[in-house]
Amino acid sequence: MIAEQIRRSVTLADLEQIDDEGLTIEVDDGEIITEDSGMTILHLLIMRLLFNTLNPFAIEHKLGEVFMNGVRYRLIGTKDNIVRARQPDLSFVRADRIPADLDLDDDLPLAPDLAVEVASPGQSPARLLKKAAQYLDAGTQEVWILYPRTKRLYRYQQDHDEPQIYGAGDALDGPPLFPGLTISIDALFGVKLG
Repeated sequence: MIAEQIRRSVTLADLEQIDDEGLTIEVDDGEIITEDSGMTILHLLIMRLLFNTLNPFAIEHKLGEVFMNGVRYRLIGTKDNIVRARQPDLSFVRADRIPADLDLDDDLPLAPDLAVEVASPGQSPARLLKKAAQYLDAGTQEVWILYPRTKRLYRYQQDHDEPQIYGAGDALDGPPLFPGLTISIDALFGVKLG
């Protein structure tokens, strides 16, 4: 995984000038972080399955918007002074939190209600935990970190000190953001092509 850090005052215009093909572009404490996504086919299949599970449910129940990789959230700062911006693999924002005057060419100026990160080879658990803490500090209700190699989902919640850990045979049943929805951990990590 390639990572490059550049220290400077960061604006949305600065981020837009970076050739971002295949890169995740984030800001952490005023530093631009560009990183090769390092996504595997398994990573993409898990994200697709999760999107295909959450998005129709959110649409049917008018809950909000589910976004795939590529949406960046400005957690701290303004578009002229970005202090922290993160780009989760998958995210959800409740309908009542989406600004009516949202600029669709800008980052989302809020924390997602749900941020999902799927661990890629070479991505350290410490980095993922740091991101989870930053999401929660910014107001995210839940962060799910998925580890395909161990087939575990770690669920971090705003009002809990320790994560809930789900593995083989478990189900994520009725998360508060998606009441009535059940997600089988076996199905989530058992994705296949075709």
